[in-house]
Amino acid sequence: MKSQALCSWAESKPFRFLVGSEGREFVIHGALIAAQSPALNALVNNGMQESREGCVSWPQCDVETFVRFLEYVYTGDFESPMALTHDLGGESESAEEHADAKVPKPFEIRQAVWDNFVYWLDREYTSHTLYYMQWHPEGDGDDALVAIAKVYMLADYYGVDRLARLCMFKLCELLVDTQERPSLGGLINLVELCIVEQCPTRLRKFVLEYSAFHLHPLVGEEKFQQLAKEHPSALLEILGQFMVFIGDDGFEGAEADGDASKTKGQDKQ
Repeated sequence: MKSQALCSWAESKPFRFLVGSEGREFVIHGALIAAQSPALNALVNNGMQESREGCVSWPQCDVETFVRFLEYVYTGDFESPMALTHDLGGESESAEEHADAKVPKPFEIRQAVWDNFVYWLDREYTSHTLYYMQWHPEGDGDDALVAIAKVYMLADYYGVDRLARLCMFKLCELLVDTQERPSLGGLINLVELCIVEQCPTRLRKFVLEYSAFHLHPLVGEEKFQQLAKEHPSALLEILGQFMVFIGDDGFEGAEADGDASKTKGQDKQ
């Protein structure tokens, strides 16, 4: 069955994409593109101008994002950029001091709240069907988070659901892994993308909630201060979530589930 599908894709007519502001040309098997989602199937086969000409222009998509999309189309995965970590308090600090440095003072976000947040992310944004995906860090530094987010936005726009889930899985893994020493530059770039661009609600909600955990170091960054001045409503969203995190109610995503940490512990027993 797989071999039949492979032959069908290989024998299909090529479809050209003119990507980015300069219209860089990429040629892909049309049937393979059409198989990704109903929207892309319509692009290739609906009989409109792009379909008849076998060519479409995507000036709004940068080349790097399209190459990751192309890699996914042909392999089912794409290389995951790796974010830099940020020293929040100096090289001589112990691991315990690092843990203290990431807590917004004078308030304390309880560890249980973070545990509930991570548990919610695992349930909401990841899937056991994705865990076999390989992790290939590219070392993109501060651009790593934005790189994955852009692929997610492309997948969401064209309804490539599996790719969207894969992107959220990669993004969550990257942010959770660097929680204690996040790349502040990368996080600010990601916040800016979600605020300035027409970002999907799910991605925006996740990014702003994650940012609330790092509000203390973020407010000390000049770029974040400027971003807050230009987009005060977004800052209010982050502040609102911050107050939820330090309040008695804890993380809102866990309200319907009770104590997620306790549930997780019981599952292991």
